[in-house]
Amino acid sequence: MIIYLLNLLMLSRIGYTFVDDRIEFKQMPYFLIVQGIGIATLSISRAWFGLLISVIILNTLIIYWERKTRNPKIVRIVSLLGFSIIYSLFVSLSGKITFNPVIISWVKSINDSFSIVKNLNELSRINTYTLGLLFILNESNTIIRQLFDWIKISPDPPESSASDVDVIPPADKYIKIDEYKSGRLIGILERLFAYFAVVLNEYSIIGFILAAKAFARFKELEKKAYAEYVLIGTLASILIAFVAASFIISLAK
Repeated sequence: MIIYLLNLLMLSRIGYTFVDDRIEFKQMPYFLIVQGIGIATLSISRAWFGLLISVIILNTLIIYWERKTRNPKIVRIVSLLGFSIIYSLFVSLSGKITFNPVIISWVKSINDSFSIVKNLNELSRINTYTLGLLFILNESNTIIRQLFDWIKISPDPPESSASDVDVIPPADKYIKIDEYKSGRLIGILERLFAYFAVVLNEYSIIGFILAAKAFARFKELEKKAYAEYVLIGTLASILIAFVAASFIISLAK
């Protein structure tokens, strides 16, 4: 159940993937609708109402905190950890959070008609692997972006003019904003391949990814800032995907 709730949370936060700016309160209905639809599949009880109220309050506080801070990425990382702890405590202490029998019966009938999986235990495994997939798609992206901020490998700060953002300063401290944005998408694809490589026990795919990336960006690696950006981003990306996949495999057993 904890995995299911975390999947709902990360699915609602998928919009973070290509956005580093602070979110606004007008976007909160999207978060609540996605999480609310998932919570609606659970049996209604006192614990259910407590969970629903907690989700509304926590999302409101997170958005408020993000609007007030100068670094929303930290808020997103801390909030994911916070939600994980709260969900774990809530489910373990209440012990009454279960799926609605009507939903279970409906899922069984669909599965019997289309033979999607052999049994409902397979759905549980899919739920577990989805957790890792959603994590590397978006949440890990936030972690890597924050790592770049800590070591000063990022586009020119927001206070600089637009013309300054698009170039590398003489000190070679920042990378081009276009490269920073394209690196985000490349990193996502990179983690996806690495994740499935570990899950499928095909580690040779990771070597192919590294070789292909080095070949494609060989010329650009002559620039110090860009070389650091590619090296640190690639190693962090592969490491996160490897750790996430290994953790998910242990959960799925």
